[in-house]
Order: sequence, then structure tokens, then C-alpha cells
Amino acid sequence: GAELVDGLVVREGDFKLVKTRFSAFFSTHLHSVLQREGINSLVITGVQTPNCIRQTVFDAVALDYQPVTVLFDATAAATPDIHLANVYDMKNIGVATPTLQEWSESKA
Repeated sequence: GAELVDGLVVREGDFKLVKTRFSAFFSTHLHSVLQREGINSLVITGVQTPNCIRQTVFDAVALDYQPVTVLFDATAAATPDIHLANVYDMKNIGVATPTLQEWSESKA
């Protein structure tokens, strides 16, 4: 029942992933698609930091993606404390956690 946010459009040729578990890598072809395209760094956004975000990030690190970045203010959890605790854990395994603005400015 989820829908894309306004302004996010899937275009012809875009890879669309149907995710049925917390991790975007579990029971999907995401890893093989990324490998085929030569992609080795990831930027993660979304909701439920302790579930989907965290599991996808830990799987990405285990699969040797580097760097793995979680945009701090483009992810969320049920409460700020839950979000902060999970971001802290991800930082401890080497994941970068800039804000969207910090990340955007670093790419300019």
C-alpha cells in the first residue's frame, strides 16, 4: 500500500525493486544489479531506521559496499531517541551519517 512521495518519478529504464523484507538485499536482485552496473557506494534514505534502514545498511557493509551513507534527516524512526540510537550503531561500523544538505554540498 505504499506510494512514492510527490516529485519522485520512476522513469523508463529505472530499476524498480519490490522489497518484501527489512533489507533491500534479502530475497531481491539488488546486489547483482549493483554489481553489474559497477556501483560500490550507497546512499540510504527512508523510514524505520531500526528496521529497513538498519538491516539494509548492515547487509550493505557485509557485502563490502564502501562508502555506505545514511542521510540523517532523510531517515526516521518512531521517536527521535530510537533514530539516534540506531544511527549511533551504524556510525560505529563506519557508516557516514551527514544531513541531506551536508551530503549535497559535498557533491557540489
